[in-house]
Amino acid sequence: AVFNRYRELRNEYDRWQSEQRAKLAALGADQIERAYRDLVAAVDVVASKKRIDIVYRFIPTNDPFQAPTPDAAQAAVSLRTALKYPSGLDITPEILDELALDDE
Repeated sequence: AVFNRYRELRNEYDRWQSEQRAKLAALGADQIERAYRDLVAAVDVVASKKRIDIVYRFIPTNDPFQAPTPDAAQAAVSLRTALKYPSGLDITPEILDELALDDE
């Protein structure tokens, strides 16, 4: 009887834990989307002020990879689509200002 009660409680706890993980995942996804929407809005403001028609997301070539595995390093290479570019094209500081963020 004690073991059956333990199993019931354990199953209830496992269900609760699964529900909490799903809620946490949904909150995380929502936060990512809201941050993305804020970023797009800031890009729209800066692009409008600077009369820029197209803005690409990119990672500067001199930023470190911080990749612990070969697969992560390959992904870091793949995300760096621009290999050479004029420094004046980078509007990151203006975007960070618009979002009231520091460059860290």
